[in-house]
Amino acid sequence: MEEDGVHTPEEYAEGRQTNWKLPFIMRLTLSASMGGLIFGYDAGVISGAPLFVQDDLRFSDTKLPIHADTVARCRALTVYIYKHCWVLNLMRGHTKGRDLVRPAVTRFATCFLILKSVYQQKTGLITMFGSEDWQRSSYAKRPDGARVRDIVLANSEFWPAIKYCIKSTVPLVKVLRLVDSDERPAMGYIYEAMDWAKETIAANLGGVKKKYKPIWDIIDQRWDLQMHRPLHAAGYYLNPRFQYDPKFKADIEVKQGLYDCIERMISSSRDRIIIDDQMDLFKENWWESYGDSAPELQKLAIRILSLTCNSSGCERNWSTFEHVSTYIYKLNI
Repeated sequence: MEEDGVHTPEEYAEGRQTNWKLPFIMRLTLSASMGGLIFGYDAGVISGAPLFVQDDLRFSDTKLPIHADTVARCRALTVYIYKHCWVLNLMRGHTKGRDLVRPAVTRFATCFLILKSVYQQKTGLITMFGSEDWQRSSYAKRPDGARVRDIVLANSEFWPAIKYCIKSTVPLVKVLRLVDSDERPAMGYIYEAMDWAKETIAANLGGVKKKYKPIWDIIDQRWDLQMHRPLHAAGYYLNPRFQYDPKFKADIEVKQGLYDCIERMISSSRDRIIIDDQMDLFKENWWESYGDSAPELQKLAIRILSLTCNSSGCERNWSTFEHVSTYIYKLNI
């Protein structure tokens, strides 16, 4: 157990006494033609109450039960509160009218945004379940009410675990937003964004290797085996925002990705040779003159940097969150 009350993933797994069907957490696919999975989450509606993760999904080979358990507990808490109007109104009284479920915030990664929202309302939830109004109510005497009350007040790992999950996943949610953004094509930013996400996760977890290394391993495995494509490396290399950064470094992987793209996208061997020669002029005068002196390289860069990306792997789940939104809307009428 760490000082902040959160187990490392290995410690957490060793301490579990039951087998779970571990749910996916978040899904992210990159590029329109070929993509891959970092994490996945799904949702469902059972007995009219929103579920944020279905139990019949698996957490694949990631083996991070702390995420699965925390999401399951947070799900049980939120489902219970929004299932009972009296409990919902009591909660709003202690959270100054703020809700836990905010489906309009983003179409994707809603699950972890809800975790963040629950954590932000920690004080209100604790005072709610400790209040006389709750203790005198019939809901407090029911088994399901007692269970959610224990999650908030009696489970010493619940709040530290939420904090850990937020710190270890929010950077990936930000990458997801970048991928799905309509503001600009994302192809030239994905490669750098993934490195940024890893470094941010490590910093969020205090630089403690046994905390962040399991997350890094998952990201690296998904990135190396399923997601990384030459287009990502080429987009990074051709993006002037990074080219003119003093810290810019084109390693072997980046250069190999660039030349793989040239090989695949440029059919003329003559044009490939010309582009190779123009690469030497890239930083000196190509972007300064908007590429007019290197039309072949300019055309390639425009093709790559204009490619759009999306998180379409999550799109199929949004219909369920529309059900959640409708359900909450009816409660507010």
